Amino acid sequence: MITYAFGEKMDAHQKDKRMHNRGVWLLGLLLLGCWLIADSNPAQAQERSGFTLQLDFGAGLIEPTFSNMPHFGFSAGLGVGGFVTENLAILARANAVYIRWEEYEGRMAQFISVFFGVHAQYWICNSFFISGGPGAVFVAYEEVDGSGSNFSWGISLRTGYSFLTTTHHSLQVTLEFTNIDVHALMANLSLAWQFF
Repeated sequence: MITYAFGEKMDAHQKDKRMHNRGVWLLGLLLLGCWLIADSNPAQAQERSGFTLQLDFGAGLIEPTFSNMPHFGFSAGLGVGGFVTENLAILARANAVYIRWEEYEGRMAQFISVFFGVHAQYWICNSFFISGGPGAVFVAYEEVDGSGSNFSWGISLRTGYSFLTTTHHSLQVTLEFTNIDVHALMANLSLAWQFF
């Protein structure tokens, strides 16, 4: 499969490598910025132990290999698990992004990607966490040239900043990247709530 980006011919492998490198740099810059912000905030009393639940909704982005540009849509996520230490939780996580766009002459295309996996969440401080883990990814798409679906493996990396925290609740802004085999890079920026 051949795609075009920035006026250059690229095969699917080259495009996937470019998307992966872009994601790594963006995540690194975000982690640095969030660490600086979180380090400047005063600590708040939290009791992170036992059962934990996460819900998040936001904007999603998918850059499929069959398209030469990213498309935006909606995202939703759910995490259920428990804290094994005060700062480390293990969660079963599901995350989905749905997009729909017009290709040409009013004909619509759509793409949905759902990640099911295990995340290890680590709280660096009371305001900032990172998490990630492997999982299975279901991908389905419909475009002018046809449709299809399949399962593949992916890795999800997530980071979040808690801007409002009580003893057992946290409101967060989160950013998540999921590498979907060679099919796409999925990213979502969400408003999240976590109970612990």
